[in-house]
Amino acid sequence: MSASLTERRQQQPSPQLWNELTPAQKMALYHVSQYGFELLFIRHSMRGLAIAALDERLLTIDRRGHIDPQPRITLRPLH
Repeated sequence: MSASLTERRQQQPSPQLWNELTPAQKMALYHVSQYGFELLFIRHSMRGLAIAALDERLLTIDRRGHIDPQPRITLRPLH
């Protein structure tokens, strides 16, 4: 795993992030977390799009709970 994703990963979503998810996103995150995906952050500029990662793989969960396993997003490198 790259250092940037390693540093971004959390064991549990913070209560603040969890509370910002819709019920549909929470359910979808629960399902993908069973495979090891972890919530990284919520991109509010993209209508509350939740970003989750497993190793180098990213996926997104929209506000309706739809999972995109191959999103076209780019993460900024951490400095």
